[in-house]
Amino acid sequence: MSARAYNLVVLGGVGALLVIAAWLALTQEPLSGDLTRVGALPERDFGWQDTKPRFAPELFRYRAKDEPIASAPVVIIGDSFSHQSDHGFGWQNFFAARTGLELLVYHLRGRPAEQVLLSPELRRNPPKLVIYEIAELNLPDFVPRYAGDCTLPPARAWEPLAVHPVPYRLAAYTRRTSWGWELKPRIEQAMHIIKVRAAALLGEAGVRRLLLTRTDLFSSRDQSLLVYGYEVPADDWRSLDLAGMACGLRNLKTWVEQVLGAPLVVLYAPGKLSAAAAYVAEAPASYGGFIPALRERSGIPAPAVLERLREAVAAGIQDVYLPDDSHWANQGHAIAADALYDFLLAQGLIRAADTPPDAVPAPRPAVGLAPGPEHGLQSGGNGLLASPADPLGGPGGAPTSVAPGPAPPLDDRAHGGTIRAP
Repeated sequence: MSARAYNLVVLGGVGALLVIAAWLALTQEPLSGDLTRVGALPERDFGWQDTKPRFAPELFRYRAKDEPIASAPVVIIGDSFSHQSDHGFGWQNFFAARTGLELLVYHLRGRPAEQVLLSPELRRNPPKLVIYEIAELNLPDFVPRYAGDCTLPPARAWEPLAVHPVPYRLAAYTRRTSWGWELKPRIEQAMHIIKVRAAALLGEAGVRRLLLTRTDLFSSRDQSLLVYGYEVPADDWRSLDLAGMACGLRNLKTWVEQVLGAPLVVLYAPGKLSAAAAYVAEAPASYGGFIPALRERSGIPAPAVLERLREAVAAGIQDVYLPDDSHWANQGHAIAADALYDFLLAQGLIRAADTPPDAVPAPRPAVGLAPGPEHGLQSGGNGLLASPADPLGGPGGAPTSVAPGPAPPLDDRAHGGTIRAP
């Protein structure tokens, strides 16, 4: 090839790349979901389209990595499912709205569980309840690390925490669909998309797109199920160390309950595929995940989050999970909070207390699960939002004070260290 031809090829390639980058910069909506970001998929097709309510302000506190470890009546150690401050509808808000409990949240990746639980501050001021929230796909990385003899702690009766609903405020929340006049993020995103799609041509796609047998599960234009590639089991989960995970959970529970003198509750956050497997075309049984098997193997009772999520999906509740993301939407967070509340009530770990006068809502019909985004949070009759016809609390989604209804009557990876056996 002559030098002139070579230069023309190089310049043509660079020119084509610049044209593609410019087109992407001008036409692509901001990537807001982790799945659309990793897969460089268009938000115009996979982004959620409706308006969602968010808590403003949120009803709990995060503890940053650089802040000293502190205690609270309820300490939560969790992963990204417990850190959804960008959206403002994390499950902790719904739980705090129903219970009035003070919650303090630590991130598993920034603050490993053992670092928090071994801290002198928690020894001096132990919490009344510890919640260990863990995503299904994070379980193999985290829980086998907790050392001990794999035995469960002796059963004991705990003093129940008095709970009551409290007022809160909601505001309208919509997905950003334009960069406006911001040029730098447009260019950076365009180059990211080019890089990811080029890698996909070489077989390095990080996101799978699965066909569904229903077209009403998401508010997005495209009704495919987006999941991480590693969420689709290649070997029916046979390579998983269920025994090691069960042992780690037992050791963690034993350590917390014997050393801190507080009950530990494991809150599983099922993967998106596990919750929607029944509606994935030609899905094998393994798509249902491994949480039920681990729960049985560990012998540790846990809130029925997976079952509640599947019921909501079956009922046609839209956006239980965000269509462009691996995490719950507001519906899913509310469902998880309700499952946790009901579990704690059944286990005798909470009890209904007198409702403060300023938290008594105006009488209204109970809200049950019903299909469609127009029904707000659908929290199962406990009034976590205003009426179904007014899910955002006022015309135009303006923030407003809302109080939850009365509680029912009593009827991301490597981290160092292990928790020593007590």
